[in-house]
Amino acid sequence: GSRLGGNVEKPLINMCGKLIIERVIEVAKHITKELYVVTSVNTPKTTEWCLMNGIGIIECSGEDYVKDLQTALELLKDLGKPILVIPSDTPFLDSNTLLTFIDKALNINADVITLIVDKEKCFPKELIRDESKQAIGISLFKRVKGMWANVVMCKFPQLIDIDTLNDLNYATRLCSNE
Repeated sequence: GSRLGGNVEKPLINMCGKLIIERVIEVAKHITKELYVVTSVNTPKTTEWCLMNGIGIIECSGEDYVKDLQTALELLKDLGKPILVIPSDTPFLDSNTLLTFIDKALNINADVITLIVDKEKCFPKELIRDESKQAIGISLFKRVKGMWANVVMCKFPQLIDIDTLNDLNYATRLCSNE
């Protein structure tokens, strides 16, 4: 949330009348009953919200995204099933888009499959940053480590992620069109 200009917990941003985390959890609940939110010392209000709403949490250090992801994956690896990672900053994600990604990912011979968004093809120019194809944080882990592959998708606005103030302002404008 630091790129949004302050001490903001992105999951708790109100987007179109709901917290972003509520929107993402609703989509995730269409896919699975076993759900965990990774939190850290940097997201105490998100931790509190999850606990108040009966959502399981995995507390990590908050030092680094990759370290936190590795910690969470290590804790969950014995579940015996693929682990789907969904970021809490994708307010327009829907279950159809997520199911399409999962279907494609499960049919790829790789251990880790990441969703890459082809923003140049399907996003307005003001949302395109340095690279036109970007990972937004959605990944399917069949195993914690191993061969990596990508699934490139073009879905707008479903695959908007909120990284910058510009992203947030654009997404907020979309709410008035819903």
